Amino acid sequence: MKVLAPRDAGLRLNLTTSRLAQLDREGVLPAIRDSAGRRFYDPDVIERPAHEREARRARSAGDVQSARGREVDRNPKKSAPAGTLA
Repeated sequence: MKVLAPRDAGLRLNLTTSRLAQLDREGVLPAIRDSAGRRFYDPDVIERPAHEREARRARSAGDVQSARGREVDRNPKKSAPAGTLA
């Protein structure tokens, strides 16, 4: 079975090795331990959150694009007619 070192897993997820260890302690991202107690990560488990994160980014980028296509009223206050006090 091929496993990833914490540094490699962190690079793929854009997380520090400390955060990976924390996620392991919380049970969110389980690590595989060797006989010396060192953490290693299953690439399949690491790739799943990476794909989910990319999908979220793609969705949010689509939301930004749709917002850019809408016209925005930059001056929502209506100006008072000439000759009146505002």
